[in-house]
Amino acid sequence: GIGSLPYFTARHALEKGLMVQVLPDWTFLASYHGGAWLLHSPTRYLPPKLRVLIDYLVECLEKEPTLGKPGKSNGPGWSPSEYELPESDGLF
Repeated sequence: GIGSLPYFTARHALEKGLMVQVLPDWTFLASYHGGAWLLHSPTRYLPPKLRVLIDYLVECLEKEPTLGKPGKSNGPGWSPSEYELPESDGLF
């Protein structure tokens, strides 16, 4: 089937030849230009499994070249990183 996916989610499959781009001359302008957040209840002591998940996601997402630089939320206490998605590069 045909789908519309953000480049960072399809990049691996495109590079491996598991997926092909259709309509390469078209520019797809997505209506979503937001961020991604990891939210949890405010607590002084995070459960170890949650701390590991947060650290893992931050480490992996910081390496992703199609995502912007991480920032911090203005909320109270520890806040997860926020990743702004770039404008469409015309691939999808």
